[in-house]
Amino acid sequence: MDRKQHRALALCRRSPRGDVLELKRRALPDGQRAHFAKLVYCGKPICPLCGPKIAAERAADIAAALTEHYARGGQVALVTLTLRHTRAQRLTELLDGLSSAWASIRQNKTPRRLLREHTDGWIKRLEVTLGPNGWHPHLHVLLFLGGHVDADVAGEISAAMYTAWSGRLVRRGLGEPSREHGIDVKLLDLAAAHEKVADYVAKSAALELASAGTKIARRAENRTPLQLLADVGEVGLADDLARWYEYVEAMHGRHHIEWSQGLRARLIAELPELTDEEAAAADDALGRLLGLIDRDTWQRITQWPPGPAQVLEWAEAVEDDDAAAELVDAQLAAHGLGRLLQPQAGSTPAQPSG
Repeated sequence: MDRKQHRALALCRRSPRGDVLELKRRALPDGQRAHFAKLVYCGKPICPLCGPKIAAERAADIAAALTEHYARGGQVALVTLTLRHTRAQRLTELLDGLSSAWASIRQNKTPRRLLREHTDGWIKRLEVTLGPNGWHPHLHVLLFLGGHVDADVAGEISAAMYTAWSGRLVRRGLGEPSREHGIDVKLLDLAAAHEKVADYVAKSAALELASAGTKIARRAENRTPLQLLADVGEVGLADDLARWYEYVEAMHGRHHIEWSQGLRARLIAELPELTDEEAAAADDALGRLLGLIDRDTWQRITQWPPGPAQVLEWAEAVEDDDAAAELVDAQLAAHGLGRLLQPQAGSTPAQPSG
C-alpha cells in the first residue's frame, strides 16, 4: 500500500464531498441511529469506518443466498481452515501460505471432484486475529451442499480438503496442522447459518469510531485488527502501532470475501452487486435528514476533543426528529462550534434550525 492509500485511510470520512454534509438518522430496533452523509470515504474493508458498512452489505447478500439455497432443498456446511503460526512470523508469509493452501484444495483432483459433485459453490471469508502466538489468519468457508449430502459424504469432503490443505502448508515450510485444528466442518441448519453471518457483521463492526457508545475491551488476549487499532488509541504501545501498519500493508489487494464463480448469479441474480466503494456509501441515502453542517462548523467539530461522536449522540438523544434537530443546533451553538443548517425548499442556501 503506497503513501497515498495510507493517507486515504487516515482522512476517511473527515471532510465533506461538497460545501455541506448531512446529519441523518433512522429508527432501528434498539433506538434511533444517527450518521453523517456526503463525506469523502476510502471504501476499504480494513477501514474502521467503511469496513462495518461494507461488511453489512456483504452479509445481507450472503444471508439472501443462504435463504434461497435452503428454500431449494440444499444445505450448508461451515468449514474453518487454520495453520500453525508463531509470533516471529510475518503476516504476509502466513497469508501467502493460506492462499496457496486454499488454491491446493481447488486444484487437487480429489477435493475438486468432491466439491464439483456435492456442492453448488462456496463463499470464502478471510479473518485475521492477533494473539499471544502472533498473527492468526484463517478461513471460514460456507459450502453450499446438495440436499443429498449426509455426514459420511461431508466427512469424505473434509478428509480430502485436509489432505490437500496440510500437504501444501508442509511444502511451503509452514508445518503440518493437526487434523483436529487444521480443519473443522460443521453442517448447519438455516438458523445456525444466519447466526454465523450475523457474527461476521458483529466482528466487523466491533469498532465503529463514529459511534459514541462503542466500548472495546483493552488488551484482550485475542484481538481483531480493529480492536488492535482501538488499543493503539487507548494505550499507545509502539508494538501495537507497528502491528497495525503490518496488517494494513499485508492486507493490501487481498479479498476479504470471495464467491465461487457463478454462485451469486444462480442464487441472487436479482440483487445488485455493489463494489466496496458503493457498499461503504450505501447508507448515505438512508434515514431522515435532520440538517446540514457546513465546512467551517465541521472543521471545528473534528478539532473539538469529544468530536463527531458527540454530535451523533445528541442526534440520537430524543425520539422526535424536529426536537433532535433543535437539540443538536442548540448544543453546537452552546459549545461555540456553529449551527445546524436546514435546507430551504427549492434552493441551495440553508438556515440555522433555531
